Amino acid sequence: MATALRKSKSFQKNLFFSIGGIFLLFAVCFSVYQYQREKEYKIDILHSRLQMYNYELMQSLGEQGILWTHCPTI
Repeated sequence: MATALRKSKSFQKNLFFSIGGIFLLFAVCFSVYQYQREKEYKIDILHSRLQMYNYELMQSLGEQGILWTHCPTI
């Protein structure tokens, strides 16, 4: 009786740690994947904002006549 109870507790412990380990591994993998996606997304947003600022700056300088279309050669 005591050995059957001991085996049952050992099996439950092994099952708990196995499932816990798999869950932990899944959570770590998901977190790393999500971090990489978020990082790429933020880089894309920053890139598009910088392109828009450059475009607006070029338009503003062109309207003011500061932007030269032909640069003189030296």
